[in-house]
Amino acid sequence: MTSFRRTALALALATLPALGFATTATETPVAAPATEAPAIDPAKQALVAELMRTTGAIEIGNQIAGQMAQSFRQQVPAEMHPIIDEIFGSLDMRDMEGEIAALYARTFTEQELKDMLAFYETPSGRSMLAKTPALMQESVAIGQAWGARKAEAVIARIQAEQKAKREAGEAADAKG
Repeated sequence: MTSFRRTALALALATLPALGFATTATETPVAAPATEAPAIDPAKQALVAELMRTTGAIEIGNQIAGQMAQSFRQQVPAEMHPIIDEIFGSLDMRDMEGEIAALYARTFTEQELKDMLAFYETPSGRSMLAKTPALMQESVAIGQAWGARKAEAVIARIQAEQKAKREAGEAADAKG
């Protein structure tokens, strides 16, 4: 397996826990968004918009994308940097804002949204918001290290399986 493929696999695996750091094993997978989202109640839509603004959801998403771009740049040859710059340079989480807002609206009741907003107005909520960027950055680093370890294990296992098959074929050829 080439170094670039190994790196791409490691980075892909690394981003999974970082992007889903708040999920639990008991959650059920969410279906992909429909192309046409159902209309959201205006009051609920306003709460979702306020929650996204309060939490800085878009800015945090853009920060994660920037960290991913930097990680890719460190992992690939310099001649690949323009590709990374082009892809990540045009990336803006605002492109997904409507879909994310619809997801929040489907996931949370109006009362839950109000409760979350009330929490973020408390000292603990403000502390959480202030500390979230650093938590995300460290989560990405943890996810990258974890992904690199898992990718290396997968690569080693594939190489061992390929070697065993090759040796078995050579042994069969020698007997035949």
